[in-house]
Amino acid sequence: EEYLHLCNIVISLSFKREVYKNIKDFEKRALDVNDLDLNKLNYDLVNNIDNLAIKYTSKEEVPLFADKLDNILKEIEERRNENGSYGIPSAFKELNNYFSYEKGELILYMARRKHGKSVIGMNELVHKLKMGLPCVYFDTEMQDTLFTTRLLSNLSQVEEQKIKNGIMTDKELESVRNSTLFLKNKAIFSHIYDPTWTREKLYTHAKILKHKINFQFLIHDYLKITDNAMTSSSEQYNELGNWTNFLKNDIAGGLDIPVLSMVQLNRNGDISDSDKIERYATAGIKWTPKTPEELITDGKEYGNYKMEVMFNRIGGEIKDDEYLNYWFDKPKLTIHQCENIKRESPSFMKGKTNED
Repeated sequence: EEYLHLCNIVISLSFKREVYKNIKDFEKRALDVNDLDLNKLNYDLVNNIDNLAIKYTSKEEVPLFADKLDNILKEIEERRNENGSYGIPSAFKELNNYFSYEKGELILYMARRKHGKSVIGMNELVHKLKMGLPCVYFDTEMQDTLFTTRLLSNLSQVEEQKIKNGIMTDKELESVRNSTLFLKNKAIFSHIYDPTWTREKLYTHAKILKHKINFQFLIHDYLKITDNAMTSSSEQYNELGNWTNFLKNDIAGGLDIPVLSMVQLNRNGDISDSDKIERYATAGIKWTPKTPEELITDGKEYGNYKMEVMFNRIGGEIKDDEYLNYWFDKPKLTIHQCENIKRESPSFMKGKTNED
């Protein structure tokens, strides 16, 4: 006991010394008129405090796995849901057969531009808010006004254009009012728009909101290059990979939360040179409109869009030439699951892209 007491004294004095040195360093930076990058300063400050806390968390002994097993099993049980799913379920019920939103994991949705990436995120946001989960939505595309009209449309099932122009029936107006009350009184979430997010800025905001509302689900809309100096394709895809790594390890892993993000597909329907993206993301779901041939073969009751689980480290993947069927209702910013879940692509369409 005397030995442990002396060790704690040494550790405490070492901790104080490093705190003092860090404070002096930040004092110099605070007085430096040329050091004006607020996000970088904030990021460094938060990181330094976190790193010191981690470095000097003293434990008298390193536990064996058997000592931790009971707590781990308890956490596994707590993540189970009554319907047999695990973790936070998806708004798209059939996807729960392949994965759920688990702490520390990054789920990535892939789609072409203007084909509903944000609507996927919004459907998941509404689903989580109705579950009573505090959420965060970091946006690169929609300012608060546009985001709000779309969110109200999804919640109220009134077309967004009607919400914008105010021409609604009494029933529609009442639905919009009820949705507004839900957002004001019951939903706990934050929507922050910034077209030029940096990793430092996003991390700082996430840390602040974690302390403020203890959010349980984060949506990042979406992975894209914000540095105009990057011109070559290899630079851009490397940067997308860095963002994926950041969201998976620093945000999902560091804050112990599930993260949903999106990435844009190219004209060929894939992410070129995407090894780095797939390496870090937990699961990747491809969201595409059905081809005219698929619409005819499947029939209207099987929807106008499809999902394919392209890679998945926490569950299964969809077999080749199979997909999940959905109806994308663009005017109401809603995605509905169709009754029949899986349909195979017709043989003459195998290997074809939407552009074909």
